[in-house]
Amino acid sequence: MSDQDVFDRKQLLTMSADDEELAAQVAGVFLDDIPKQLTALGEAFAQEDREVAERVAHTIKGASATVGGERLRAASEVGERLAREGKMAEAEANLPEIKARYEELRAALEQAGYTPLA
Repeated sequence: MSDQDVFDRKQLLTMSADDEELAAQVAGVFLDDIPKQLTALGEAFAQEDREVAERVAHTIKGASATVGGERLRAASEVGERLAREGKMAEAEANLPEIKARYEELRAALEQAGYTPLA
């Protein structure tokens, strides 16, 4: 996989109508929100709540696609599918991968100059 799979700036700009200010806001919201979503995903796994786990993984998947984070999108998609199939132990085992891909994307976004809004 390439660095572009970690963070595709062109994708973020495309999703932001080539508006750099909007792209910065989108990236900032992403950086603010995804740690909360990761916590919610871990809690859903701990409670074996398949529906919440599937929904949160879907949210992470969509948000990461919006900011151009293909690796995180792919890892979240796996978690979403496993939760939907009721394979909660396997889905939970995928959580460290999702978190690692988030950290990778977070670092790439920050290196590109994007920061949380808060």
